[in-house]
Amino acid sequence: MVFHIPKLCRIHLGIKQFSAQGMEKLNDIIKSNHKQHSNKNEPCASVLQTSWRQNHLVDQKRSQRPYQKRKVDYWSDEIFKKRMRPSVESSEMSPEGSSNDVPVDSIGIDEIEMKLKELGVLTKVRSLEKLRKLLKDHL
Repeated sequence: MVFHIPKLCRIHLGIKQFSAQGMEKLNDIIKSNHKQHSNKNEPCASVLQTSWRQNHLVDQKRSQRPYQKRKVDYWSDEIFKKRMRPSVESSEMSPEGSSNDVPVDSIGIDEIEMKLKELGVLTKVRSLEKLRKLLKDHL
C-alpha cells in the first residue's frame, strides 16, 4: 500500500479521480430530483432525461434578442424632460411671499422645507401633504 499509492499518484497525476466525488454529486442530484418531482412513478427516467438534457445543452448559449430603439431622441432628451420635477422659480414669487403667489400644491418637499425655514418654522415633518398644509397655514 505504501509503495502503490505514490506510484499511482505519479502515473495518474493524483488520486482525485479515484475519490468517487462525481458519483456522490450525481447521487445528491438524483435524490433532490426525486424529492422535488411529483412524478415518482418513473424517477429513474426523469433523472436520465435531466442528465441527458444537461449534457447536450452545456455547450449551447442563448442568442441575444434583437432590439432596436424606436425613438432615439427619447433616450437623450425626452426622458429627462418627462422625469423632471416641476419647480417654482424665485422670479415667479413676489418679494413679499404672499400666499397668492406661491403655488403650494405644485412645489416639492425641498422647496417647501426651504420656504418654511425662511418663515422661521422649525419642523421634523417629512410627509408632503403635511408639509403643504403647514406651509399654507403659515402663509
